[in-house]
Amino acid sequence: MDLKKTGRIHLVNLLVLLAYMSILTAMHGGGVLLTSIWPIFLHVCVNMITAAVYYSNNNRETANAFMLSALIVALVGFSSCWGLSSAAGGLRF
Repeated sequence: MDLKKTGRIHLVNLLVLLAYMSILTAMHGGGVLLTSIWPIFLHVCVNMITAAVYYSNNNRETANAFMLSALIVALVGFSSCWGLSSAAGGLRF
């Protein structure tokens, strides 16, 4: 497995997550729970679809990197979503 390519995939996905979480936080303040769940969910789905495409092309190393990246984005994204909401004083709908 090429660790540079895998690391690059993870880095790009985390930077994309950071970018849209920063934009959503700046636009909506602390109440980002409901507004950021859907972009995170979509980001995870895009990673899984990309992994499926790479699996179908028999490129398992890249597909595994995208599947792992989907898991990382889900864990980091949803936990930061809850953290930002609780730091802003709880859930605001």
